[in-house]
Amino acid sequence: MVSKEHRPNPIVQMGLFMDKDGIPLSMCITSGSDNEQTTAIPLEQKLITMFKGKKFIYCADAGLGSLNIRNFNSMGGRAFYCYSIHKDAF
Repeated sequence: MVSKEHRPNPIVQMGLFMDKDGIPLSMCITSGSDNEQTTAIPLEQKLITMFKGKKFIYCADAGLGSLNIRNFNSMGGRAFYCYSIHKDAF
């Protein structure tokens, strides 16, 4: 299997859900060949079930801020924050 970056070595990606204090609540490991935009919502749905629908804010970089993910996180007491770091800022 080749990663989405076309690297021949096996690669995985980790998703980490944390509370406001940075304490890990849940995590997942997915194949590095998977598009993270397609894994985000199913993982959030598991988190919603685990925490019985409590409100949370989805924070992610711009790569995980697709319209579909932002729409999903605009419902059910959830909110989102997506950011992008510009190279010119450094």
